[in-house]
Amino acid sequence: TVDHSTIAFNVSKDESGGGISMSGSSSTATLTNSTVSTNFTSVNGGGIFNSQGTLTLKNVTVTGNHADSDAAISAILNAAFGQVPDEIKAPIVDFVSSEAGLPNSNNQGDGGGIGNIGGIVKFENTILAGNEDDSASTIKPDVYCSDTSAFTSQNYNVVGSADGCGFAVGANDEVGTNAALKNADLTALQLNGADFA
Repeated sequence: TVDHSTIAFNVSKDESGGGISMSGSSSTATLTNSTVSTNFTSVNGGGIFNSQGTLTLKNVTVTGNHADSDAAISAILNAAFGQVPDEIKAPIVDFVSSEAGLPNSNNQGDGGGIGNIGGIVKFENTILAGNEDDSASTIKPDVYCSDTSAFTSQNYNVVGSADGCGFAVGANDEVGTNAALKNADLTALQLNGADFA
């Protein structure tokens, strides 16, 4: 269980799940009152990847994550890390910059926010918007799922684009498409007085 936490500024090279990666039918994770933001993967699930596990989100924001980020994205990272101290951002920017020049057309990156393959996802009062699938085509920016029946809205969610997963929309959900994105009016993460140790 993850509660009242922020999972941000992580990079996963050649493995799915930039911020969180779950694998196996016995894996379970519950996130409440938390944020998953500004994570990167060269494969699936920029923010969260779930393979055969059970993921529950309640009062969670998943935004600013990138899937298939296998090209030169140091500029994106520098913009995202604008207010983060150099000693934290420099090693990550250097690592991702070393991947610059790789082709960004393998279309292996699905689900900038959440990638779900064979797992169960339940989400309520959650924002899943403003994520990016940097593939050259077949764009699934906020969510990708292999089985729409296993991706369950429990109402009061905002999803920027559900084009990667045609789940049953709840009566009080606000859901967009690639052609008509739902804007969640989120601003970038910023420092508000906390010290990094």
